[in-house]
Amino acid sequence: MTKAMDLSNAFGMLYNEEVKLLNEIAGKSKNPYIINVGVGFGTSSLAFIEGANFECTIISVDMSDGGPLGGMQNEINAFTNAGYIEHLPHQIIGDSQKKATATKVAKLLPASKKADIIFIDADHSAEGLTKDIDNWLPFLKKGGYVIYHDYNRDFWPEVKRVIDEWVEENKEEYEFIALEKTAICFKKVK
Repeated sequence: MTKAMDLSNAFGMLYNEEVKLLNEIAGKSKNPYIINVGVGFGTSSLAFIEGANFECTIISVDMSDGGPLGGMQNEINAFTNAGYIEHLPHQIIGDSQKKATATKVAKLLPASKKADIIFIDADHSAEGLTKDIDNWLPFLKKGGYVIYHDYNRDFWPEVKRVIDEWVEENKEEYEFIALEKTAICFKKVK
């Protein structure tokens, strides 16, 4: 069992099937650049790092140092406990909906490089998710993957509504790849 699965089982922020999806998507690219928007307990970053066989660059974005819903210290703890601290993502503390935060992330990407994977799991309001989509998808390269978390959860109906609207507006540019529990994945084809 992977360390990401252990964390999934301990905290339940991601289902095991979602961890497997993140592993699989991370393994599709050689040395992928990954932007992880919304850190939680570090499960998603662990899933990506393990799926990429530790050969990737992860940039984590969260507005919290740590707390009951996650944050940077939680990610540090997850990587420390897993024995992966030397693979800790670049951590950017800031509001994912602000251009200033995106500018900080842009400075960590090589000039000609865009992200291979973007995982969006931050603000679950309609306005917040829409801003995250607008702010982060310009960083995604053609052939890259966007994964949204908490799609079709009863207590966050706005997430499904916003993503469904986004799919309808972008159906020529993005191809549906998979839906595992509440993680839905698309590939940018144009």
